[in-house]
Amino acid sequence: MPGAEYTDETGILYRMQHILSLNEQAQVRTAAQLADIGYQAACHVTRPGRHRFRNLCCLHLRADVARRRKR
Repeated sequence: MPGAEYTDETGILYRMQHILSLNEQAQVRTAAQLADIGYQAACHVTRPGRHRFRNLCCLHLRADVARRRKR
């Protein structure tokens, strides 16, 4: 194109990448809620002096019980 001038507009693309769609916002929110639930469960079963594998077994047992209650 005669007389056309090219300018660097990549900044707008970078700004667009930082804007989340409503679906992406919901996914981030759900992931944060799941992480919070997992953290709370881990805090609930962890005891001072208890071996980490025992804590892990208690966490899995609680998850299994919760899953069976939903059925």
